[in-house]
Amino acid sequence: MSRSRREEARARSAAAHDGSALRWPGATAKFALFGEVLWVGVLCCLTGLALITLPAACAAGSAHLRRFLRAETSPPRAFFTDFGSALRTGWLVGLISVLGVAVLVVNIVIANAQLLPGWQVVLGGGILVLVALLVGLTGTTARWQDARSWRAAGRSWLEDARTDPPGVLWLLVAVLLTVVAAWQLPPLVVPGIGCLVFAALTTAVRARPQRARRPSRTRNPTSSPAPDPRSTPVHYGADYNPEQWPEDVWPEDVARMQEAGVTMVSLGIFSWARIQPSEHEFDLEWLDRVIDLLHDGGIAVDLATATASPPPWATVAYPGLLAADEHGTPYWHGSRQHYAPSSPDYRRLAANLVTKLAERYAGHPAVVLWHVNNEYGCHLNIDYSDSARDAFRSWLEQRHGSVDAVNEAWGTMFWSQRYSSFAEIFPPRHAPYSHNPGQLLDYRRFTSDMFLECYRMERDIIRAAGAAQPITTNFMGAFKPVDYAGWAAELDVISDDLYPDPNDPEGFREGAFHGDLMRSLKPGTPWLLMEQAANAVNWRPSNAPKAPGQMAAQSMQAVARGADGIFFFQWRQSRAGSEKFHSAMLPHAGTDTRTWREVSALGAELGQLPELGADPGTTRVAILLDWENWWAIESPDHPVSLDYLSLVRGWYDAAHRLHVQVDILPPTADLSRYSAVVAPHLYLLTEDAARNLTRFVEQGGHLLVTAFSDVVDGNDRFRAGGFGTQLRDLLGIRVHDFGALVSPGTDGPGQQRAEVGGTGFAFPGSLLAEEAEVLEAEVLDAEVLAVFRGNRQDGRPAVTSRVHGAGTAYYVATVPDADGARQLLEHVFDAAGVAPVLPDLPPMVEAVRRGSLVTVINHGAERAEIEVQGRDASTGEAVRGVALEPFGYALVLTEAPPS
Repeated sequence: MSRSRREEARARSAAAHDGSALRWPGATAKFALFGEVLWVGVLCCLTGLALITLPAACAAGSAHLRRFLRAETSPPRAFFTDFGSALRTGWLVGLISVLGVAVLVVNIVIANAQLLPGWQVVLGGGILVLVALLVGLTGTTARWQDARSWRAAGRSWLEDARTDPPGVLWLLVAVLLTVVAAWQLPPLVVPGIGCLVFAALTTAVRARPQRARRPSRTRNPTSSPAPDPRSTPVHYGADYNPEQWPEDVWPEDVARMQEAGVTMVSLGIFSWARIQPSEHEFDLEWLDRVIDLLHDGGIAVDLATATASPPPWATVAYPGLLAADEHGTPYWHGSRQHYAPSSPDYRRLAANLVTKLAERYAGHPAVVLWHVNNEYGCHLNIDYSDSARDAFRSWLEQRHGSVDAVNEAWGTMFWSQRYSSFAEIFPPRHAPYSHNPGQLLDYRRFTSDMFLECYRMERDIIRAAGAAQPITTNFMGAFKPVDYAGWAAELDVISDDLYPDPNDPEGFREGAFHGDLMRSLKPGTPWLLMEQAANAVNWRPSNAPKAPGQMAAQSMQAVARGADGIFFFQWRQSRAGSEKFHSAMLPHAGTDTRTWREVSALGAELGQLPELGADPGTTRVAILLDWENWWAIESPDHPVSLDYLSLVRGWYDAAHRLHVQVDILPPTADLSRYSAVVAPHLYLLTEDAARNLTRFVEQGGHLLVTAFSDVVDGNDRFRAGGFGTQLRDLLGIRVHDFGALVSPGTDGPGQQRAEVGGTGFAFPGSLLAEEAEVLEAEVLDAEVLAVFRGNRQDGRPAVTSRVHGAGTAYYVATVPDADGARQLLEHVFDAAGVAPVLPDLPPMVEAVRRGSLVTVINHGAERAEIEVQGRDASTGEAVRGVALEPFGYALVLTEAPPS
């Protein structure tokens, strides 16, 4: 392939993936648009011969051109279907228009005869009113679409006319040219009407950044506006799915929301089938009514784009939209998330849906947040469809440039895997044995990028419609398939879904981990707990209810870690469907329930909180988490199978038990403000990350590196010179072998534990017991703090430290148990001068600092008395110690530590 053809292919691929080619993908063939405009002129003239039918004909023509421009199928029957729908009420518009034009023409003719005094005023005024009527009528027909009423189309035209004067002028010129041309040469009326319909359509869809629309329906214009998210310290609410319920239930929902202290709901997350019953039919008037009800009730809206679950009509019409498993078997509709994120059909249909929503609600005062899709990749982590195949080839060409570069990166000479063209490359589908690890790593990157391109496409459509509200999508903690660290900059606010198991007494540590990760993804910006359960869930083998007080304690845990919104799935418990046993704020059993009383009490308490502010950045410890390393370290064919997230969580939990607050960062993040950093198992360590860690130590930081680190490069290939080449000088050790141990809990012969001993250290290690040596060079004077005892590693270094620059680098050559991790962290934290948030806390109590606010929560089964001084955050009363019952908590304003 020549360079010019490669560049053209890359440009096409980039445009397709980022959504820029999806706005008008139908207008690509030469002269196709011109022919379609002429065809619309013919159809409009035929159906508009009765004159009173002409507005309905132009509206149908406009809808036809919209579909053509978006590359949707638009047969003549679709035009006539639209014409019939528009004519049902549009005949009256046509009749009034014809009568109005007739009256104006008669007045103009009489005035032109100069028989009456003041004929000049009558003539000029008549012409101006006639032109204004024609322009207004033409603009209104372009805004009638699908199920939108003529009245709504007229309001939309008036609002556009107010905010887009150049568009009005453009349409005025088009009307005058059409009239003059048809007057001079009547046969030109056919192409003239087609061109006029197209001109009106362009004024309706052209982007007007930051344009504000008034709400499409407002029953009570004098009602109080929905709460501004910047003026509500902590938002409170849930996913709201009114489409599951009769309309007469909706006012009751709003009334109960007000009782519960709800300030915002996420609306329309799974409403695609309700909003768009068929490809060429949209119904948004029910959504207008819901949004207006919420707005009148003082409840803000996080409006979802509804693209997470395509309706059955979409997959029947476009089977290429479906994702496929590694055998190439499609995932069918009937559940959710069955779409292929790289499918052009899915992206086109999703873009059309989002465009409708964004153009209609961008300026609605109830909408304070946009919610793109839902839980990307949650159930369908990886797609192996033909759409993915084609997109993967384009992605590889963009990333590597040539197929030879792909061969080099993947090492394809092994097992005769060398590719001679991109057309020979497929997704890592079902194979008789192990896949190429470089291909697996790139396919993970590709999959995360495909989801991100879908998010960007929807976000950009929302922005192009003039929406100025923040835009988000909901994360799910540390979720392997999607690189949240790489995504974070694309979101205005981070959102998270959290469901710890009530059966697990240590489950609160999972909540703490989620909160610290979300806060760290976008420092200085509060995040949202977008989903949690009010009580039990429905998808575990055993779905225990939450204990009394547990839900509130977990919610306050999120607030303590930087959340400015507490939300649930969902508002009203479903009566049918897969999640009907999932709890909700309003249970199926009604308001005389513990769940209702607890959610109402929490809403009242959150409403009393003062302004909390963002995290000021006073945390002094960081734990490193890297998604690309995660994908690489869990590939097969390694010395031992490692569960990367569990290993990272082991170090996090150890710090949490020491009551030390941590941030969770990628290895390339700015580490300059931290005193201690833990870097667990960075098997794939890039050059930038290695330099960053070295610089951190040189500038005075204390770095703990663990076993199986610095092994491969960014393509999952060994570097020349053995293992640990980038950190060798920093650590002062050389690793010769990884010393795999038998995995704990498995049967079979072999060593499962490696005992470690030294001054201040005594613990067993598992999984790895590396064969390492301290380098003898005088400048690399690493100190051995502990050694392996017994078995094949006897006497070899297990824990080392080395002073480098102004700081110290530590290495542990095994995976310590929980007590061993505690011993190591205590040693490092003591050397770094790191102290807990509050001293001498019981094991099941946590203390979290958010600026001057210290939150203390008792997750244990016993009463706990805690020493803390300050003022109660809600009442302002002095606090000199607190006594906390099980799941009790206290929010105390104290002196903020220096940043």
